[in-house]
Amino acid sequence: MAGPSKPPKPMGSEPHKHIRVQRFKSRPIVFQDPEIDDARGTLKKILMFRDWANSSGLFPNAVKALDHYLSKTGTFVELPQWKVESVRKEAEAAHLAVAEKMFGRFAILEAAGEWTRRNGISLKSGQLQPKTIEITMTWEQGAIHGGISDDNLTYFGSSIHSEAIIEVAQLNAPTDLENEEIKFDCRVKRWRSWVVDNYDWEGDKVFGIFGMKFPFLPSQKDMNRLQRVGLAKAYQRSSRSWEPSLQSIHPRECREFGRWTETAASLKTFREAGPARQASRAEAAKLWAKEAADGALPSPGPAEDMLLEGGGDLQGVYHKFG
Repeated sequence: MAGPSKPPKPMGSEPHKHIRVQRFKSRPIVFQDPEIDDARGTLKKILMFRDWANSSGLFPNAVKALDHYLSKTGTFVELPQWKVESVRKEAEAAHLAVAEKMFGRFAILEAAGEWTRRNGISLKSGQLQPKTIEITMTWEQGAIHGGISDDNLTYFGSSIHSEAIIEVAQLNAPTDLENEEIKFDCRVKRWRSWVVDNYDWEGDKVFGIFGMKFPFLPSQKDMNRLQRVGLAKAYQRSSRSWEPSLQSIHPRECREFGRWTETAASLKTFREAGPARQASRAEAAKLWAKEAADGALPSPGPAEDMLLEGGGDLQGVYHKFG
């Protein structure tokens, strides 16, 4: 005779082995920077342009310059001699015209600013301290022109950069400081010029090459974005230097080779010019800081100096494009 039946187990008392319980781990939500997405899209288009240029045989130097930008090495590049000759033909006359002004009255104003920086304009018995001072003056002059060409896609905004070291010596010690002028003798100790054209694509500069249909024509904004997100790196370019002839500027400013006398600097001029030049330098520093934040590189020295700064190592430091 069968024993009493067992009562049924309550619902849910047995484990359901056929059901897998999954535990989900929380994952952080990653937001992609839209600028990086845009830069990657730009890079894809640029590579399409490079492949098209290579297959068509067009713009060989522009492709070399672009490849160096995308290599992210940032190493210096020497400008070829034919480019130097082209820029000098276009811009040297205007550059020397600026030199006439720089080597005239402006040199005295710059010297006044330097004396102010050192010890203020404090004349004792009409004598500046120190009596002789050296100033370094730099300026650039270039020419920009449009049109689609290998030259314009490789080099754009090339300019002549000059650096002149001028010695300014006080010739007299006025006794009547309010009415008598201070006389100076100025001498150019060194003057070098070279061509500069950095491959830096600062964001707001006008590229100036439009109007023709290509698979891809880069814009300043797009190219600059590549560097900001780390997909490219700007680099400096300059040529070897030459020594301009002082005889090529206005003869009245240089009565002798490298030397002239300026006789129109009063104490009032020094009192006004010194602080004004200091303020001008401070304003120029602010402007440069803005340009640097936008991707601009400082103007390099001549190629021979850049090579020495690289320790003379031709491998990976010194590049030259045709």
